[in-house]
Amino acid sequence: MNLKNGSSSFEKRKSLMISFNFKNGTLVILLILITSAATNGVNDDILGVLAVGYTRNRESFPVFDCRFEWRDAKAATIEDALAGKFISEAKPLQGHWLVDEENVRYELMCTPEMRKEAEDATENPQITEQNEKFEIPIPCADNLYLRNKSYLLSYGPLTLAANLFGPSDPRTSGVRITPFNPDIMGTEERSSPDRFLRACLSGRFVGHFDGTEKINGVDVLAVTIGERPGPDGKLVGHKYGFDPDRGHLPVYISDRSPQSGKLLYEAYITEAREFSGERWFPTRVVLILAPESEPPYQLKELKVSKLDVDLKPSIDRFNLELASGTQVNVIGRTEWTFLKEDESFTVNDLPALHQRCIAYGQAFLEREKKAKEAGNQPAVERTATIKYLIIGNGCILVIVAILFFLMWKRRRNKNNE
Repeated sequence: MNLKNGSSSFEKRKSLMISFNFKNGTLVILLILITSAATNGVNDDILGVLAVGYTRNRESFPVFDCRFEWRDAKAATIEDALAGKFISEAKPLQGHWLVDEENVRYELMCTPEMRKEAEDATENPQITEQNEKFEIPIPCADNLYLRNKSYLLSYGPLTLAANLFGPSDPRTSGVRITPFNPDIMGTEERSSPDRFLRACLSGRFVGHFDGTEKINGVDVLAVTIGERPGPDGKLVGHKYGFDPDRGHLPVYISDRSPQSGKLLYEAYITEAREFSGERWFPTRVVLILAPESEPPYQLKELKVSKLDVDLKPSIDRFNLELASGTQVNVIGRTEWTFLKEDESFTVNDLPALHQRCIAYGQAFLEREKKAKEAGNQPAVERTATIKYLIIGNGCILVIVAILFFLMWKRRRNKNNE
């Protein structure tokens, strides 16, 4: 995210930005200004101010070291969920999010019990059919990511697989669960509030400033964003509640189904920590799934356990340890390599790792080319041919056996007659 692009017109609206502050006893004046602005047709001005306010706070943390817990739980009521009163809760996954500008190291690790269950599931798979697809249920899998400005490396120790995304590759993988994004904004916060707000200003979405509301005891500036109105004429989609007193954090986010109008989820930032420069970092988030369903309510809770936003981490901390036997793939290309031993990679090593994948893939293609020029089938084709011959011969044997069985059964019935 970059405030420099397309925000110059918002920077000039100082009167609105200064008035977005409940601490100075200007709530009444604020309401008058906002009501007047909305009725005077400057809805977009307010959306632009909120986009700038959110992005300023989000980008005010160029470096930080954050450890957090992420757990599944159930609560009897929404109020209990927000208060942390659960009727059941799972052991939390342990998260670590290390950031220095463009350099990022991230991990979300299972508990030892979950990891053992996952290993057992892969060694002794119990295949189930879900939505006409066969799946192997795995309770948990460790996820690790390493990213710089040009590369992203994702690693799954359970499957000994790593995916490398280069400067021009579309990134289909990435960080999804953080204090700023409780798994509702997609990878790398692609669907962040400021992007939705700016999409409204560009005409891609429709955005409406709903005024001020009190949500979970907090006075917020409420905005609804969607593609089109619902059956009742009201705008259906995401709803945000921005807290102007805490860095315009979206202390409330929800999404409604355009078809049914039902709430898909509600996310609440219930706690946030203030740092120098009036910067606010979320420290507890509650995500409630299907909040209009019958209780008990399914939810997820994220709690920050350790946070440092001032100490710049050393470059050697941005590394991943990949185990021997791991296959590193460049998605969508004939570029990959195998690790014959345990190896450690820092963000500075990712370009060299990419070159290894390119070299390995080119060597493979060269071997295949030479095999074809020699008039021989490539190893892959030979293997496929043998496989299909075996399958074909097997099918023929099965058909012959069925015919013999039918002939024998018909002969036996005739003898009995």
